Amino acid sequence: ENNLKTWEELRIEFATNHFRILSQGGLQNGLILTPSSGRLTQAAVGNSSRWYSDFKRFHLSCYYNSLRVYANRIAHSDDLGDLGKSLQVLLDKSDSQPLSWFSKALLPYQDQIDQIIANKNAAIRQEIKSAFQKHADYAPNFIDGLVSINQDLKVKSAVKEASKERFKAEAFRIYTESVLEQASALAAGKTLPQQSRSGQVVAWLGGGRLPSAANLQALGADLALVKALKRFHSSTKNFLNGYFDLIVDDYLYFRRSNRLWYNPSQGGVRQVEGLEVDLMLLAFLEEGSDLLKCDFKIPKTVARNWSLANHEFLLRNQIFVDEVSDFSPVQLKCLQALSHPAYGAVSAAGDLESRITPWGVNSVDDLQWAIPKPKLAELSVNYRQSRQLVELTDTLSGSNGERYTSSYYDVHGVQTVVAEKCADLYNTAFWLTERIWEIKERCGQLPSVAVVVSSNSQIAPLTEALNKALTHHSLKAVPCRPGQPLGRTNDIRVIAIDQIRGLEFEALFLVNAADLLSRPNFRMLFYLAASRAVSYFGLTFKDTMPVEFDGIAGGLVASDWTQIEVPLETLNI
Repeated sequence: ENNLKTWEELRIEFATNHFRILSQGGLQNGLILTPSSGRLTQAAVGNSSRWYSDFKRFHLSCYYNSLRVYANRIAHSDDLGDLGKSLQVLLDKSDSQPLSWFSKALLPYQDQIDQIIANKNAAIRQEIKSAFQKHADYAPNFIDGLVSINQDLKVKSAVKEASKERFKAEAFRIYTESVLEQASALAAGKTLPQQSRSGQVVAWLGGGRLPSAANLQALGADLALVKALKRFHSSTKNFLNGYFDLIVDDYLYFRRSNRLWYNPSQGGVRQVEGLEVDLMLLAFLEEGSDLLKCDFKIPKTVARNWSLANHEFLLRNQIFVDEVSDFSPVQLKCLQALSHPAYGAVSAAGDLESRITPWGVNSVDDLQWAIPKPKLAELSVNYRQSRQLVELTDTLSGSNGERYTSSYYDVHGVQTVVAEKCADLYNTAFWLTERIWEIKERCGQLPSVAVVVSSNSQIAPLTEALNKALTHHSLKAVPCRPGQPLGRTNDIRVIAIDQIRGLEFEALFLVNAADLLSRPNFRMLFYLAASRAVSYFGLTFKDTMPVEFDGIAGGLVASDWTQIEVPLETLNI
């Protein structure tokens, strides 16, 4: 129970606590998860793998374009032109390549970049240290004045006398930060905000206690070069941050500029639906998984930034996915990315014919996109249903009786029963009670029974009516709403059809079955209901049975099980 979670739970946990997607605690720097707003087109919902691939290309293009700005800056510097041109050539080859490929391609340049960064940082620090020492030695109030400007630090005179070196070190830190910010601002043609701490320090220092204007310009140019070089230094966090920090912003930009996957003017700017969160999660997890796989094969060359560190924490040795057909390909690929690179152990089980989510996988191709090179095993033995119910579900799935080569439960069973003109709730409850009692009388004890309705709002009234009809039979119906227990063994469960995935009942009744015709996935839902019954399957209709059911179910009209084709005691109940 501690390890079993729904995807909806994992989505919120990942997007809130581990990856910077959703807002936390009222913070304004995250997105807001909302119910479906109609923003996504049917193309996005029904083809999430292509939707994601389109966004991935867009994000990679934005990322490499941002790196071209830095490569151009390096190429136009006086002493680093050759390195810059080499990086430009590499970027031209990287347009469609993932970050893991680019990080490997940068390996031959790492020692050179590392040495340049170290030399320039040393020169910058020496320049600032010389300017600071010049004034600290001859101006008694220089150090005191610097520290006093720092409004966040209240240094008492006793502390000052107790540790002059620490006091001086604090002054040098403030001086260094202010000079660096002033140099960067001058190089960019900007001015520091007057109310900022560095702005106040620079104003207090005046021109006489700062490095010369020419030196500040040179410092700013060197700082810009160091910043550019760090974007190509794969052992620094700047390298990964440049990719992962922009995923959310690039997604919002992608959404604004695309009409294939999104309907216009739907939802707020910061509002996202669950499937959109899945898309961004996969952008984090897929690239992180590739980088972590590289690290398990070669010496670690990529520093752990916040995203990769969280990803590594979330890795699991083994992942099992049940009811796989209700997961989107993107969701499955997220789970694949969470499997430990040393094992890659992801198992999935389910029936592709019983998919009830519009975004769920519906083909082996979808599975192979999400889980590369899977080992597929198809069940060819019917281990659960009577032969007659297998024939019904075969008809619904379009397998024409070829789905199973043999049957473990090889009995013909009983016919499916139908009750028409059950518009009245209590007439429906009375018919259900008769059928349930008929089963109990013939079996000697009541097996597992489910009464399935099309929506949660129908559970309570039908349960109440059914309990009144069951009063004289010492039986009880219990409502099974989402997240609630399924009751005792001899209880009759009243449950919505969307909640019966993964369950099985000896007897199942689908109430007001024609209600499913209004659902876009009617045939799948009917297949789901029929495939959950082991021996007994019953349908009720408010009016006569619609032709849609007549074509599928073969013109069923029997209203009870008085004509039993196989003795019930042989059904292993």
